[in-house]
Amino acid sequence: MIRVVARLALLASIVSPRDTDRPHQTDTPHVVPAGHTQVESAVGEVQLGGVLGAPPGDRAARLVLLDDGYKFGLVSHVDLQLLLAHAAYAPAQGRFEPAGPLSIRAKVNIVEEHGWVPEVT
Repeated sequence: MIRVVARLALLASIVSPRDTDRPHQTDTPHVVPAGHTQVESAVGEVQLGGVLGAPPGDRAARLVLLDDGYKFGLVSHVDLQLLLAHAAYAPAQGRFEPAGPLSIRAKVNIVEEHGWVPEVT
C-alpha cells in the first residue's frame, strides 16, 4: 500500500498541473502533457435558448446528456480534443435527439507562464 501511495505521489510531482474545462466550460491555457489522456464529462446539463446555429424558431430548452471532452497529449505543448454530446432530450418535442455534433480541435501552447507573462494557447 505504501508503495502505491509513493508511486502516485511521484507521478503527481512529475506530471504538469491539469485544469479541466468542466463544469465551468471555459477554455484553459493548459494542454494535456504528451502521452497522457484526459476525459471530462458533464453528466447532464440544460441548454436554454436553443442550439447554436438552429433556425430562429427553434429556441426550446434541451437536456444534454454526457457532454464529453476527450483530450490526448500528442507531443510537447500540443493536444488533440474530441468534443461530443452523446444525447439530448427536447422536452417541447418529447423526444431524444441523436449524438452530435462531433467537434475536433487541437490546442497549441504558444507561450508558457513565466513571471508576469501569462500562458497563451
